[in-house]
Amino acid sequence: SGASGLNSNYCEKTINIKDSELSILGTWTRNNTTKTTYVFEGANSIDEFVIDAAIDNFKLADVNSTLTAPNNITVTTDISGYVVKYEDGKYVVKGAVAKIGDEIYASIAEANAAATAGNTIVLLQDITEDVTITKNITLDGAGKNYTGKITLNKVNFTAENVNFVKGNIYKNKNTGSGGTYTIKNCTFDGQSMNDYAVNLGGTSAIVIEGVTAKDYGYGFLQVPATNTSVSVKDVEISNVNYGLKIDYSGGVTLENVKAVAIMDRAEGYSNQGGPLGADVMSALFRARSQALAVNYIYGLGGRDVRVEDMEGVYEMLQKLAAGEVSFDQYPYLGLRD
Repeated sequence: SGASGLNSNYCEKTINIKDSELSILGTWTRNNTTKTTYVFEGANSIDEFVIDAAIDNFKLADVNSTLTAPNNITVTTDISGYVVKYEDGKYVVKGAVAKIGDEIYASIAEANAAATAGNTIVLLQDITEDVTITKNITLDGAGKNYTGKITLNKVNFTAENVNFVKGNIYKNKNTGSGGTYTIKNCTFDGQSMNDYAVNLGGTSAIVIEGVTAKDYGYGFLQVPATNTSVSVKDVEISNVNYGLKIDYSGGVTLENVKAVAIMDRAEGYSNQGGPLGADVMSALFRARSQALAVNYIYGLGGRDVRVEDMEGVYEMLQKLAAGEVSFDQYPYLGLRD
């Protein structure tokens, strides 16, 4: 402790260093064969290295050991299930949060950087992290909780078995069109966060299956830009302002839906609801769908639609799905009695 420097000329040796403060650590390379392993225990600091980083090895002895040093070496640990991460100017031991095969990583971002197309990143513990996915990968949550935002580039991405807690998935439509995005067997608990659970713009295809979502201030799914197809199957949504908000799409498939509300802001000429309602109901008939469809007409003459009105729509759908009420197929919102 308190030494000003350490110079090693040992070959194939392990040097244990404990609670040290070194201004410099150097290794004398002998015919390029020196392979010194430095094992640091306790709190250590080094101001400068004079080493061959390709040959010398650096390790932290246990979960409480640290090394304050420049970020120009690779430090590892032999502790199973742990990795070394550089943060706030020091190397520290962290429990691994993700793996690809047998390789473990301290963050999803590190796993994404190491991934190749087709890899699966598996979560090993609950994690809080904002991350951008840049590879064609699958994220398998293995039932763990994820808190944060997953931002997607134009990639092919699958999220499965992830419990999103104050978490969501986002793709900016301005990053370019393309990519297939699959979300299956996931849960979303927004805990009143003002956002969508899933917001995907400019994709080729979206497949959502076996998902439950609740407590998002905006809604579950927004598709704000042209997509080739959107398929939604076995999804349960509660306590959100918008369920599915699909602005543009080449094709929309809703499977295993018990009740549907179709919102029109204009009357049709047929006295059978609005133009969108007529198209959707015709499509449901051709598909032999058993879903109950209600075509709401709202905003006639510029009338306001209140939050309470939309809450009433969702309450009606829940009752219809449960078989509790009969219904008017073409009701109006906001008209005076």
